[in-house]
Amino acid sequence: MEVVSLDDVEVDDMETPENVVEGLKTPTIGMYFETIEEARNYYEHYGQENGFWIRTRASSKGRNRSNEVTKVLFVCVKGGKYLAKKQQESVVEDNDKTDEEEKVIPKKRVRRCSTVKCECKAHLRIKHDKWNCKWKVTSFDENHNHQLVTPCKRRKMKSNRNMPKAVKDLTEHAAKVYTRNAFNKFKDEWSKVFHYKLENERNANGFQSFVVKSKDDELEKFEVILDSQTYECKCECQQFEFVGILCAHILKVFVRLDIDEIPEHFILPRWRQKANKFRIIDSQGLVHDDGKEESEALRLSHMCQEATKLACLAAPSNEACTVMFIG
Repeated sequence: MEVVSLDDVEVDDMETPENVVEGLKTPTIGMYFETIEEARNYYEHYGQENGFWIRTRASSKGRNRSNEVTKVLFVCVKGGKYLAKKQQESVVEDNDKTDEEEKVIPKKRVRRCSTVKCECKAHLRIKHDKWNCKWKVTSFDENHNHQLVTPCKRRKMKSNRNMPKAVKDLTEHAAKVYTRNAFNKFKDEWSKVFHYKLENERNANGFQSFVVKSKDDELEKFEVILDSQTYECKCECQQFEFVGILCAHILKVFVRLDIDEIPEHFILPRWRQKANKFRIIDSQGLVHDDGKEESEALRLSHMCQEATKLACLAAPSNEACTVMFIG
């Protein structure tokens, strides 16, 4: 199976889903699957590994009246013939009884599609075996008549752009708790997550150890140690200790473990959205948190301004200072 570059692959920074099993065997005639979904997932993951994505082209129902599907055909997304859509360029309308004017209807904007059908014959056909209640592969063709996606671009394929729920929840949580500047720094690290891979996972005494290695540079790797109970993490790069924002290496571990929220001990007070809000402390050192922080902070600001003005007026005169302090 020849593999060459494909220039029209849609670009996306999402990585291949974690549940894709590497090293899938090539489907063969006679292979069995428990369900249609299992067969589709297997062929889809096989396509992700080899640089193409698939679609369900047809399904057939039995001759009986049970209305149950008995055959399903999965094909390469480039299978079938390409038919160009006809566009109406102009029409002539009679807007006035005396004058006829020609109105040109603008062309309808057509969304550019990077996938064009070229009658590719690659397919996988399954049929329900009523004797063992499983789905059997009855036909398989792995020959493609088009270019396949190279390994370096496979993570950008359309079928690989599924965002796990935990990943979506993690970014949404960061947007809720961080200030705008802090969230921008978080996004900078988040954009690097999918350029790393995890290796050498080890468990010992309640701690998990991961080696986070760059996909682009084999020499770039960092060890991340995680407490399984408290989710306290430490990375060799020590970015959190210096900057206060989680590094891409720890975030990569969070993605692997399906952690959907940033642990509280990783959200520093200065990066929270309420970090700039005033808190009034009384003479006993108690913090008042009764919902009136904004009004109290505003009064404190005005009082400080007026006190500063009064001090500037009283400073040149000893008598004025005495009156100010003694009254």
